[in-house]
Amino acid sequence: MTSQNKKFFKGEFYRLLIAAAILCGASAAPGYPKKGWRDVHCRDCTMTDCTQAFEVWCQRAPKGVGFERCSFTGNRTLRVGGGWGALVRPKREVATPLLIYRMDTDTVDITVTGNTFENMPRGLVFNRGGVDKIPPGYRIYGNTVK
Repeated sequence: MTSQNKKFFKGEFYRLLIAAAILCGASAAPGYPKKGWRDVHCRDCTMTDCTQAFEVWCQRAPKGVGFERCSFTGNRTLRVGGGWGALVRPKREVATPLLIYRMDTDTVDITVTGNTFENMPRGLVFNRGGVDKIPPGYRIYGNTVK
């Protein structure tokens, strides 16, 4: 996945440790990341028995570098947070469909809408700073929780 090109994951079936991840600064050397992520979309996918469905984090980003026009829309997740990967994870509290692990950026434009989240053993979202501190540009609305 490259950071400046449009990326779409559409109509796929995932049964992985982490289904869709946008990571910014995974092995952050000084000055990294330089470009961020634009137009990354995960749409109309089915994800089951994985640790997270959609994970985002960004570490030590310079001003203006982060996430622009990214989305997680129209997806269906089943038993996300309770799959095999969650059972062996040292921090089980982060095994949720939506994981916001670290957001050291001033640029957050992420939309999570129109999804169906079913049978989540640990809740819908984990944010490293607490759910009351989800970045304002990370919008979660219009989803169904079963």
